[in-house]
Amino acid sequence: RKDAIALSNLDYSAESNASQSLPSMPEGPDIKRAADKIATALVQSPVKEIWFAFDRLKHYEAVLTEQKIIAVEPRGKAIGRSKMQS
Repeated sequence: RKDAIALSNLDYSAESNASQSLPSMPEGPDIKRAADKIATALVQSPVKEIWFAFDRLKHYEAVLTEQKIIAVEPRGKAIGRSKMQS
């Protein structure tokens, strides 16, 4: 396939990464700023709708709906959890 060949020819080394238009991995400060923006929009707001892809988590949908979000916290290079209260 043409797309597979094109991807295999890309150089992902640090030296060439600056010259290519590949998205960079966000660093800790970037994740913290994103978490802060999300917190500004969501903290003290009730959860209006929530959906889980996995059946084993589906029962939490009813439990968490209408809970207030009290914090959004980054965890490493991910936004790991939001705290909620009823």
